[in-house]
Amino acid sequence: MKKVFFKLLFVFLSLSLVFSSCSDDDVTPDPVISSIAPENAGEGTTVTITGNYFSTDTSAIVVTIGGIESEIVSASETSISFVVPKGAILGESSVVVSIGGRETESTQKFTIVKNPFTITSLSKKTGKAKSKIKIYGTNLNATDFKVEMNNGSGKNVKQKIVSAAEDGSYIEIELASKTFSGKFEITRISDDVIFKSPSFTYEITYSEPEIMLTSSASFFDVFVSNDKNIYVIEYQSATIKKYNSAFEFVENINISGTFAENFSFSDILVRENGDIILFVRDFDVILRFRNEVVDTLCFIPASDYSLKFSESKEGILYISSQEAGKMYRLDLNISGQDPVNIANIDFVDHFCFDLEGNIITNNLQTSISHKIDINNNYEISEYADFSPEYPGVLSGVCIHPVQNEIIYAGYENNKILQRLTESTCKVLFENTTIVSPRTIKFDGNNDLIIMTSEYVYKSIAN
Repeated sequence: MKKVFFKLLFVFLSLSLVFSSCSDDDVTPDPVISSIAPENAGEGTTVTITGNYFSTDTSAIVVTIGGIESEIVSASETSISFVVPKGAILGESSVVVSIGGRETESTQKFTIVKNPFTITSLSKKTGKAKSKIKIYGTNLNATDFKVEMNNGSGKNVKQKIVSAAEDGSYIEIELASKTFSGKFEITRISDDVIFKSPSFTYEITYSEPEIMLTSSASFFDVFVSNDKNIYVIEYQSATIKKYNSAFEFVENINISGTFAENFSFSDILVRENGDIILFVRDFDVILRFRNEVVDTLCFIPASDYSLKFSESKEGILYISSQEAGKMYRLDLNISGQDPVNIANIDFVDHFCFDLEGNIITNNLQTSISHKIDINNNYEISEYADFSPEYPGVLSGVCIHPVQNEIIYAGYENNKILQRLTESTCKVLFENTTIVSPRTIKFDGNNDLIIMTSEYVYKSIAN
């Protein structure tokens, strides 16, 4: 009898587990809304919701706008198209999707507007300054709209509207100088409704470089601060020369007398708070000059003739030691620290940060550039190799402040090169030869500054 009981119990428990697992597997997740396009629409406009866990059965789908049910046009597992219903109230409105009783409300802003306009396409996907670009859509005009380029950097560039189609099918703009890649933001001024265009690539053009400064002592380095001033150091000098963005002389910053005579700087960095960070190669020390007072930030573990550094957005000083073959990290927000070795990499002199915060290096032995991944344990990978076409040392590297365009100085081939892909580049200046360029930087106007031992050049970037 006991055996029969235990057999029946075993069968019951097994069936319970089977039905339980089947029940769990049959649970359908609630619908997930990823996006709504367009974000602004009027009565009768077709709108598409994208996401997951929808249905192909339109009879099981209910979409409400501000509580008013909409007509479903089409549906799949990942998208639903509906028509904005009559009576929808102007202004921001909730969008709720119900699939067989499973309900989800969108967190994305959706606005009901009167006389809605749309943006569908661009006449060109790329363009230079002064190029004419048509922005196609509906209900557009030249008087009630403004167009700006907005790529999320916090700095919008206003575009000039030069014409519009009588039937409202397009507005035409003339690309402003110093625009950048991203999406055009089209705003209807009367009700502040905004649409964004498809992605657009702005092609920066560079003027032939012009000599701005000449040195009798030999330039050693140049630094451009966030306040658009330019700081220049010369070989065997303890004086920093300060110029404005037009290269008009402002003042000498004299730090001599603090140490023995005839010492010189290998690099300089001017912070937003006015602090000047210096490497004194005669003393193997990094100094901070603040309010006419010099103090020591740290000593370098090994003597190095050419030390370079750059500051990240987070206030971290990264230091390249060419002779030691190391990259160091020093947190300027914490006093009393020693630099920490984060990567071993040979022949690095100058470096910069890409728009993701990673370090892009030059190379004083080859035409190969590397990337140090800040977010991946400082992993080192090859970033560019121009040796087949443009062999020789890469003496300098910088990045456009808004666009992810990396520029290199070719010390031996006398070329300024812009990286296109890992193995291809283009020469920026065809008509001007800059002999042995050493340092390149973008100034506060996003123009290119190029330094040799004798000259400092400037190229206007439009």
